[in-house]
This record gives sequence, structure tokens and C-alpha cells, in this order.
Amino acid sequence: MVKTTGQGTCSAPPVTKLDGAESSIGKMELTPVVMPISVSAITNPIHRTRLNISHPNLTGLQLDQITLRYILPRYVEKIEVGQGEEKLMSMEAGISLAENPSIAFDYAANGAGTMRIVAQDTDETVFDHELSIGSGS
Repeated sequence: MVKTTGQGTCSAPPVTKLDGAESSIGKMELTPVVMPISVSAITNPIHRTRLNISHPNLTGLQLDQITLRYILPRYVEKIEVGQGEEKLMSMEAGISLAENPSIAFDYAANGAGTMRIVAQDTDETVFDHELSIGSGS
């Protein structure tokens, strides 16, 4: 269910208060996702995790409900994920990425205990985090 004002969701007012968003912008966490076990998982374990990024992802199409002026755009536009020295993925995003985005992806264990996530938004702010994924994952 998406709350809108009769407009498209890109122009729906942000759910998070913008003052509060500034204090937590760029925070990240990895959450393991439990997958059903298959025969191939025993010989070649694949792990699934969810990357959560705290970011308002303002599209530039939203109206401030008090001033009735458009809120300037600021959204995550690049994300890179590495496991140890191995690059897992990179993506270029746009205004269609949700507020406080959550992205699930699969990876094979390579022995590294951390993932490095580097995200950049349209204000050219870089959020760089090294997050634990458990030993040997």
C-alpha cells in the first residue's frame, strides 16, 4: 500500500521527517535472509542478504506540505558492494529507488568476514561502510 495524494508515488510526500533524516542519512546494515535449503546449497552454499540504507531519496517532484514548494532532489545514485577483495555488484539508481532503500542480493562465501558498501547520492555525498557478514561467509 502506497499513500499518495492522487499523484504518482514519485511525487508523494516523504514519510520520514526531513530533519530526522539528516541525522541518520547514510547509515547501513546487512540483514541475512533465510532461504529454503536445496541440494545444490549443500555443495555450493549461496547466501542471501538484505542491504538497508537510511536515505530519504527525494525525487524533486515532492511538495513540502507546509511551504508548497518543491523539495530539492537528493537520492542514492550509485551503490557498490564488495566482499573482501571481490567486487560483488554495482548499480546505478535513480528516483525510482524507494525512500530508505532495501536491496536483497545473493552471494557465494569466499572466506571474507566483511562486505564493503560504498554509496553516493546526488549531492555527491559518499557513504562508505565495512559491515560484518560473519566468519567465513
